[in-house]
Amino acid sequence: RGEIQEAPKPADATTERAFAKLLETIYERHAGVLYTMAHGAYELRENYEGAFEDDASIHSFLDSFYTSRIGIRMIIGQYLALREPAHGEDAVGLLSTAVAPARIAEDAALQARHLCERQFGVAPDVKIEGRTDLDFEYVPDHAFYILLELLKNSMRASCEASPEDPPAVRVVVADGEANEDVA
Repeated sequence: RGEIQEAPKPADATTERAFAKLLETIYERHAGVLYTMAHGAYELRENYEGAFEDDASIHSFLDSFYTSRIGIRMIIGQYLALREPAHGEDAVGLLSTAVAPARIAEDAALQARHLCERQFGVAPDVKIEGRTDLDFEYVPDHAFYILLELLKNSMRASCEASPEDPPAVRVVVADGEANEDVA
């Protein structure tokens, strides 16, 4: 049994504060896990006898690990965020009722551009098109990290394809009848 399961159930303000403190401690203790896992994956890739990229058991483990980590951090983070004053009129804990993917794409593109220029000495332009006025309910930090990873990969591919003059990367914000997608 884990720390959370062993903790007394919050029954009043005092036990709730103690429970929140426990969650905060766990949340902070695990903050560096992504860096540690990335470093471990790098070392494994460097020293692995087979083709790391082709090993389904490693990918399955990492997918399960990261999915579980995201879920746990989301639940703990939401609990803790709901205890604090809202950070803006659209905020509900970690969630926002008005995430603007075009604005987030602009921020992610700036950061990806910096990383790309540092790595390759050049970075492609990023063109944000489509429903740039769209907003929806989501976790803004998650949208940012997803877009950042997509843009880093796209910019790298663009630079590798044409090192002197990499073609622009397009971000198309699309709005469907039943959903909103960022592509």
